Amino acid sequence: MEQRYIDIVIDVHIRNARQLRSEALGEILRTTWKKSVAWLARLANRRLEAHIVAARSSAKAMY
Repeated sequence: MEQRYIDIVIDVHIRNARQLRSEALGEILRTTWKKSVAWLARLANRRLEAHIVAARSSAKAMY
């Protein structure tokens, strides 16, 4: 009986550890995704700004 109780307790600890690992990996993925999106947004904004500046310069040169 005591061995069965120990096995159950060990199984509970294993399930809890797996759940914690899953939550930690989810948080890592979420954080990585947010950082990647922010990086891409900054890159796109810089490129857009460069194109706007170039278009304005081009327009000024024409007129």
